[in-house]
Amino acid sequence: MRIDPLEELRQLEGIARRQTGRRGMFSTPELLRFGAEQGARAIGIDVWPDIEIDLAHPSLAGVDLDAVPATLVAGCGADVVKGSKE
Repeated sequence: MRIDPLEELRQLEGIARRQTGRRGMFSTPELLRFGAEQGARAIGIDVWPDIEIDLAHPSLAGVDLDAVPATLVAGCGADVVKGSKE
């Protein structure tokens, strides 16, 4: 069993895609907002603490800064978060 909030965001998009038959049901900002707002509520806190992304992580090699949010949602694991343990 692995807890990975980024994978859970991909699952949200996948579930919506299977239900509607269409891709791109949620934008990257929407998915990240869902993760922050609904994720915080799910564990009983008002606000999710800020996180820092390890831009030197191999999963982000060659990714432009402006593409990092979409890359996080599209294919990174939680280990891109500084201080996370996988």
